[in-house]
Amino acid sequence: MKNFWKNISKNDIAKAIGAMILIAVILTWFIPYGYFSGATYYEYGMNRLGLTDLTTLGYYGAYFAIDKVTFLLILGGFYGLLSKTSAYQKITTSIAKKLKGKEIVSLVVTSVIVAGLTSISTSAYAILLFVPFLVSILFKMKLDRMSVFAATFGSILIGILGATFGTDSLIAFNNYYAGNLGTDVLGSTLIIRSVILLVSLVLFNFFNVLHAKKVLGNKKLEESKEDLFEVENNTDKKVKTLPLIIVLAIVSVISLLGIINWSGGFGIEVFNDFHTWLTELTIGKDITIFAYILGTAANAFGAWDLFTLCTLLFIASIVVAIICKVNFSDYLANIGNGFIRIGKPVLVLVGVYAAFIGLYMTPVMPTITAKLLPVSETPSINLDYKGSGSAYFNIDTNNDFEADYNLINQDTDKDGKCDLNCDTNKDGYPDKNLDFDADGEISKTDKELAEDIVGISSLNYDSDGNGVPDVNVTTEFSVAKTVLAAVITNLFHVDLGYTGYSVGAYLVSSFGAVALTIIFLIYLLVYGFLQLVAPTSVLLMVGLTYTKLDYKSWFKYAWIFLLSILVILAVLFVLLAVL
Repeated sequence: MKNFWKNISKNDIAKAIGAMILIAVILTWFIPYGYFSGATYYEYGMNRLGLTDLTTLGYYGAYFAIDKVTFLLILGGFYGLLSKTSAYQKITTSIAKKLKGKEIVSLVVTSVIVAGLTSISTSAYAILLFVPFLVSILFKMKLDRMSVFAATFGSILIGILGATFGTDSLIAFNNYYAGNLGTDVLGSTLIIRSVILLVSLVLFNFFNVLHAKKVLGNKKLEESKEDLFEVENNTDKKVKTLPLIIVLAIVSVISLLGIINWSGGFGIEVFNDFHTWLTELTIGKDITIFAYILGTAANAFGAWDLFTLCTLLFIASIVVAIICKVNFSDYLANIGNGFIRIGKPVLVLVGVYAAFIGLYMTPVMPTITAKLLPVSETPSINLDYKGSGSAYFNIDTNNDFEADYNLINQDTDKDGKCDLNCDTNKDGYPDKNLDFDADGEISKTDKELAEDIVGISSLNYDSDGNGVPDVNVTTEFSVAKTVLAAVITNLFHVDLGYTGYSVGAYLVSSFGAVALTIIFLIYLLVYGFLQLVAPTSVLLMVGLTYTKLDYKSWFKYAWIFLLSILVILAVLFVLLAVL
């Protein structure tokens, strides 16, 4: 224990996390906290964190991350048990032996699969289920720690950066942001996000391959003892592996079915329908037997959380113990040993969340966002988010969230005929925007009239005539300021969903549709990039700790890749701003 805390004190990961906690506390001393209600910001003054508050950060950090803490502990216990079974030892040894000489291909294939699964799964943390198995095999192939980290944890981070149909960060942010918008920014930005995933994955593996070849060529190989769940080499022909292979295959398939975003990402409803049918199936008059067995927290495939995976791993551990003939005392001892081995990554996870909790207790990010992205004093047009169909473009001058003026079928010259946003088919959407003379096209006269009324009422321009405003002309939109706001916010918000919760409604209420699409991409991609570099990136810090790497060693290894991605994102944001 003495050596453990001695190593912690020397670890640059601990220092980086401690620095972020300190910065978070200092911010509460100089920035007042506040909240948003729609486009309105309410400031409540100062709420400085003191010495006694520091003792609560760890507690609340563990509380807010309890699902992740529990999952890591159960995962550690499961692999603590597996690593001591002869069948698992033989499986990993045999795979590593067969892949010997194919290290580069193995790294690339592992990276692509891990990043791809992360990109479409509902939780990036759930992919950790497969990481100890992959790490053990790669270490048995005598690959160095950095190569192993890059192919596993690093590839998870790439999947977060290029989130397509899944990841908890994308789903949660979209729920708070686009869920209030009424516009499918998730679908409209899919191609861009997919390109980012492809480009970043190619670049990432390019540098990984260069590094691996250099290390293998120089024969700078590290011992397998770096594996947190070290697995002994076992080639005993008497050991039967088929039963364990079947169990692990079933666990893997069920887990993937549970965490891939079938409904929200791919529109596949068969698993939801099956879940409904199964839980409503009755025995006798009204006994829904499967609903009772599964429990009230059971979700359909595609909507599993980490607690559900914990339940699966717990059941699987019992099955493994039975088929591998592990007695009860060894079962408890091996699982307990797994808990201990995963303890340091868990501690790092709680530490990262502690930095977030500091600014959760005193929310200064809404204040920073309101200063960087202020709303114009001119009344702005708001979409009819409730979908009533009676109005689409509204002016809300008193910020009571009710429309003051309905701009559909507006008769500006009071002659009884529609002048502006005429809705001839009564579908709730204007046929042509800015068509004052109702001649079916936006003429020069129409545009001149539009310019005249911009100063007295808010007006959105619909360039493609699809009924969705392109830009809200009454609210200033700055890509640079938005990027800065996204960087500051996501640097401390370890969960992008909380960013959506704290500032999402404000952004939606303040900008037009095209601007909102750009803002959506900025916040999402900035968050993804920060996951690759920030000390508040949970999976980065947990992964470095797991593979016993230093924080600075990651930068030394990946700085060219990180700079390349930064340039690509900068070019993308500039293009989005000018096009």
